Amino acid sequence: MTLYTDIQDSAFIEGCKEAIENRWHVRSEGQEFRVKLSIKTLQPADLYPSGDIPKHGAHINVVRHVARFPKDGGVLTTGAQSTYAIPRRFVALAPAEISTTTIAHEFGHILGFVDYYFRGYRDLGKDGYKIIEVVPDHSDIMSAPGSGQVLRAHFEQILDGLRDAK
Repeated sequence: MTLYTDIQDSAFIEGCKEAIENRWHVRSEGQEFRVKLSIKTLQPADLYPSGDIPKHGAHINVVRHVARFPKDGGVLTTGAQSTYAIPRRFVALAPAEISTTTIAHEFGHILGFVDYYFRGYRDLGKDGYKIIEVVPDHSDIMSAPGSGQVLRAHFEQILDGLRDAK
């Protein structure tokens, strides 16, 4: 799978690639399933040929920014206030640190998976917010982004989707 990025930190990108490929690799019942990534780093001038390149740290519209990338692969970019993903298209990273399991979870969205956990909150006024999170399956990376695993069932869903697309 091709993953496009405009992140110029090659050590960070190599770490992401390693984290994704290691997590999205399952051996089960005598079979092996894996994701192999081809990461293509684009330069700002590739994305903004007219020269209107946003300055480092400037506020950008992430959706419009991602629209500048080729459509034949996923996108890993920055510019979000909190890390989020749009299924089958992109992951936008926030400035905070991200664990290898969480980057693999976010990559799952590029593959088309949605979050399997439920999160709600209640505004407590001056006391802040009460956040409630329900994690139905602690073994599933899409349900437990910080500790779950990629399961054979994920690859079965991918393969079913490919068969259905034919």
